[in-house]
Amino acid sequence: MTMEIPERLAQLEIIVKNHDKRISKQEENTEILNKLSQLSEMQIELNKDMKVQMEKSNEIMYSTRTDVVEIKKDMTYLKDEVGQLDERTTDLEDDSEDDLKSWKKTIVTIATSVISGIVLALFGVWIGK
Repeated sequence: MTMEIPERLAQLEIIVKNHDKRISKQEENTEILNKLSQLSEMQIELNKDMKVQMEKSNEIMYSTRTDVVEIKKDMTYLKDEVGQLDERTTDLEDDSEDDLKSWKKTIVTIATSVISGIVLALFGVWIGK
């Protein structure tokens, strides 16, 4: 039986060494798992922040799109207004030319009447002498 105890002790020492190696490996694996867990948590937080930023960017893009649509509407309106103003300006220019021609005709008619009156008066004065 004394022989049996040293053999058993030797076997137990081998088992203990194996267990020590396994425990060391398990501790390393636990450290790695803890680091992975921390990194995962960090990634989750980063993803949340990125989601918030993306939502803000989407809101800005939508707002910008809406602004561009409004600007296009305003530009179309202004283009139409400029076209109408151009037509009105053309009409006013045409009316001004017509008014100027009419005014010139009136002046010529008045001048002709005045000159005719003067000529007749002079002729009357000349005949009366």
